[in-house]
Amino acid sequence: MAPITTSSGHRYWIDLGWIPAGLSATDLPQISLPTTAVSVLGRIRGGDTLDRPGPRGSLFGASTEDFSAVAKTINRKRIASDGGGYLEAETITPTLTSMPKPIPAPEISSGPHAAYAVQWFIFAILIGLGRFLLLRDDVKNSKTVARKARDRDQDLS
Repeated sequence: MAPITTSSGHRYWIDLGWIPAGLSATDLPQISLPTTAVSVLGRIRGGDTLDRPGPRGSLFGASTEDFSAVAKTINRKRIASDGGGYLEAETITPTLTSMPKPIPAPEISSGPHAAYAVQWFIFAILIGLGRFLLLRDDVKNSKTVARKARDRDQDLS
């Protein structure tokens, strides 16, 4: 996260992306931010505001509480706005080789839903087949028990 100043003078937070790891835990990556004007294209991200049980936060963004706390702590010198959101950079031009790598856009696809549908359809068929086989065995066993009882009754007479 870094502050960015727009041409109108407003300052905002921007997520520049991933910083490649060093060769070891003690090797810090060397990054440099541009000192000249740049053009940024990105996605506006807010905090996680979903009302759901369980831990707060999101895999895809900072929680509102965490972001506000961090922004207020850093903004003691009014570095940037703490409006509850930030810009996630997609492209930054011009690009420096030592800058963080932008986060790629989320893939938009139909997902694995068709495969799951087929999987559950097969499960349903197997359940039906299993019930049929169990019912068939029950009928066979009841006929065998009835035949043995009939044979025993005929032997007694």
